[in-house]
Amino acid sequence: MSQSVFKHNISALQLQQREYYAFGQLTAFSILQISPGPRCFSKTIVGYILTGNIEDLMPSIAEIPNHDITTSLIKLDELSNADEFSEKASFESGFRFEAGYTKPFVTMSDKDEFLRCIALHYTVLVPLSKLNQFVDGLKTCNILQLVREDPDMFKSRFEVSNTKLTAEDIDSIFDPQFSPVERTNFP
Repeated sequence: MSQSVFKHNISALQLQQREYYAFGQLTAFSILQISPGPRCFSKTIVGYILTGNIEDLMPSIAEIPNHDITTSLIKLDELSNADEFSEKASFESGFRFEAGYTKPFVTMSDKDEFLRCIALHYTVLVPLSKLNQFVDGLKTCNILQLVREDPDMFKSRFEVSNTKLTAEDIDSIFDPQFSPVERTNFP
């Protein structure tokens, strides 16, 4: 199963119509009814939902939804030659300016900071308005407060899981209430 982030290329109309807020509300109601939750978000998105802060988030390159940037960062991350890394990161990575990484020269000692900055930008900062709208929807019935008071308990309800969905999983969601056998008329 792939992990999801709030993608930037989605229509601004959805944001204006508060569709992300509605998704947050639906998620809150589903958690209230003891459903498994969406279980589709990347580790970094879940970290933001559970804490509300970005300072401690450590997004991976694999979480970046833009394939070209992901590929470029993987190539940069694999470089071990300091001069080659500096050349490519400083002069062949124009996306770094869009991400707010404005050091004129990127050195090997900047590598971890550089990669984190780019990954954080594309996984959390670009879709932040959509993500915050979703989080506001989770405030329904104080679910967000519960989630943030015990993040370990709720993490699995949001984070993508590689476990296979089974018939027993589906069956456990339903608890049918049958009418008595002798009753045949309905109001």
